[in-house]
Amino acid sequence: MELSRRSFLKSAGLVGAGAMVAGLAGCASNAESQPASNSETAPEPTSYTPDESITADVAIVGAGNSGMCAAIEATNLGLNVVLLEKSSELGGSSFATEVIFGLGSAMQKEAGVELPYRYQVVDEELTYTNYHSDPLLWGDYVEHSGEDIDWLQEQGVVFDSVDDYRGVSAFPTAHWWEGKIGTSFMAAMLAKIEEMGIETRPATAAIDLKIEDGTVVGVYAKTDDEKIVEVNAKAVLLACGGIGNDLELLQEKTGIDTEHAKPEFPLPNVGDGHKMAWAIGAKETDISILPCLGVDGFVIRDAISMASCIQPGLYINGDGERFMAEDLHMKKLYALVINAQRSQLSGTYTFFDNDFIELLENGRGSYVGNLEVKPGDKLPGLREQLEKGVQATGYRVVFKGETLEELAADMGADPAKLTATIERYNELCAGGVDEDFGKDAEYMNAVNTGPYYAVHTDLSVLTTFGGIGINRRMQVLNAENEVIPGLYSSGVTSCSLYQDTYNYQISGGMNGYCTYSGRTAAQQIASDIQ
Repeated sequence: MELSRRSFLKSAGLVGAGAMVAGLAGCASNAESQPASNSETAPEPTSYTPDESITADVAIVGAGNSGMCAAIEATNLGLNVVLLEKSSELGGSSFATEVIFGLGSAMQKEAGVELPYRYQVVDEELTYTNYHSDPLLWGDYVEHSGEDIDWLQEQGVVFDSVDDYRGVSAFPTAHWWEGKIGTSFMAAMLAKIEEMGIETRPATAAIDLKIEDGTVVGVYAKTDDEKIVEVNAKAVLLACGGIGNDLELLQEKTGIDTEHAKPEFPLPNVGDGHKMAWAIGAKETDISILPCLGVDGFVIRDAISMASCIQPGLYINGDGERFMAEDLHMKKLYALVINAQRSQLSGTYTFFDNDFIELLENGRGSYVGNLEVKPGDKLPGLREQLEKGVQATGYRVVFKGETLEELAADMGADPAKLTATIERYNELCAGGVDEDFGKDAEYMNAVNTGPYYAVHTDLSVLTTFGGIGINRRMQVLNAENEVIPGLYSSGVTSCSLYQDTYNYQISGGMNGYCTYSGRTAAQQIASDIQ
């Protein structure tokens, strides 16, 4: 299904909480908290002279999965909604997704799918985070995930099928969007929003929260033509994405070296919702990432990226040593590959000899696929792109040698260690058993003739999770775990279910949480203000 985000939407001085921030932009803590009664630590307010003032029951900041679900749910509950979005188009990063998690959906029941108990799914996730995430929140989410799938169908969302994500997921809980791409989900949700007459404000970036007596009573926003819009609201929901497109802020908050990292998608997810919440004393929580790998100067669909980032070839560190089973992501989790590579302080590289290049370019093709490439697809242009990388100036990521010694010299590795690594790897290939790291024999391709290449891979960030403290009802908390009246958050903006990196083994888990938390926030808002 060839669809683009763009095709879906063509569409007197007052006081704010804190200083303006550029651009616009779940979860830990107690299940129930008392509202904060004062604002002693509130910053000096900023004055605004709005060009336009509007009134709504709830202002939702961010029109991705969670914001759209919240808007529809709130409207169904009788609330008047205004939906703000910094981009000129609604939908957020939903276009890049394939599946959504759900346990106990009507689809699964009709298909006779054998499902795990709720506790088994929760335990899988808790084990991944070493029990650092909230079992109660996980339980809430998983318990309602099946009915959320049914609810999405009622809104017009169509699913192709449900399975275990091609054998990758731990359970058959991956519900595939129609056409196996999130653009169909976006189209259905945006059509529903239009049908319901929900007011949307694209190209309108939230810049500040409006506070009265310690309560959030609205939000200030700025349009693309620099006009200030005041939204007076009984509740504000921050569902405005992560901070992954602000690499400097990401490094500051996580400690991850982002000097050569890059955001995977050109989205306005630069943490403005976080900054607005933090400015009024919201609790700051850990931020984790949804990571992948990239090759500087190339995009993920390029042959060199496909070959270097997801194929089970041969990985070496900057010293020339092998350090992991290269098929780890095919057995477990892609995020674990990134963790393993980040453990190597000397950097990491994918090694190519002439035979492996020929195998991927003209032989059996790709072992692993993604949105762009299917398993078995050949990778034409791989050799040409490797040579292009070798000739690059400035920050180089592709290195070459006619011999192993020449390659080691070009990449700054120890030639003796690199030679010993290749000799040991060939010995393991000949024996048919990877005694060192346990890589499956079918992926053990012996190293033969040159020229040899080593491609350095860097971190690529899809999105981030968390940063704003909330309770299980999506109410934002202050540093004392007290509810900040009138302020709520959902989706990746405040999700603390994942620690460090995302668990790919429960496929579609974040999508499912975005739907659940958006609906839950809307339900809580309706309860609080009606």
